[in-house]
Amino acid sequence: GPPGCRAAAQAVTDDEGDPASPSDRLRAAMVTPMFVYRDTSLVRSQAAALKAAGYNAVASLVDLQTGEGQRDYIVRGRSATKLSDAATANIQAVIAAGLTPVVIIRNDWAVRRKAGSVPSIGGQPDSPADFYSATRLRYEREFLDSLAPFYDRIHIQLSIEPEDPVSAHFALQLARHLRAAGFTNRIFINPYAYAIPAHESIRAALDAERV
Repeated sequence: GPPGCRAAAQAVTDDEGDPASPSDRLRAAMVTPMFVYRDTSLVRSQAAALKAAGYNAVASLVDLQTGEGQRDYIVRGRSATKLSDAATANIQAVIAAGLTPVVIIRNDWAVRRKAGSVPSIGGQPDSPADFYSATRLRYEREFLDSLAPFYDRIHIQLSIEPEDPVSAHFALQLARHLRAAGFTNRIFINPYAYAIPAHESIRAALDAERV
């Protein structure tokens, strides 16, 4: 298949004939670089293929790590505080194809593995815990605010496999920020390893924010 394409069926749509809506049950594909492809025509062709195959949503990162000579088919999807123009165009193309974007905003996995350069931080922190500093929390809130024009058309995944326990409270604060800003669609997290007990310990608070 195309680079980075990995499908994960989650449910069935309520009405296969209607355009996707954030209120639909999800039948989503995970296409890691979809929102950061350099060539938006590739986004359009892959989105059309997914729609034809019965999917109604696609999950992808805007914080996909880069490195010297690696992944020349992608662009930086974001800065610390703003979605890039290229990622904006790609997300718009996904919506135009009738799919609901699930925007994964933080590349915790790359920080944990120290793999490549993470655009949201301009490199690598000294440790995974440094990814969850007060400064980065402020930046991340500003980044979420930059997504406001898409709020009614997208779901948001706050993390991708965070391992550090401090990621739990970080995610909760971001979820609270989104709900206070009027975001009503779905918010996802997927803690990994040492972060799982930390997230479980605040499950009631996460549930209150419908995470």
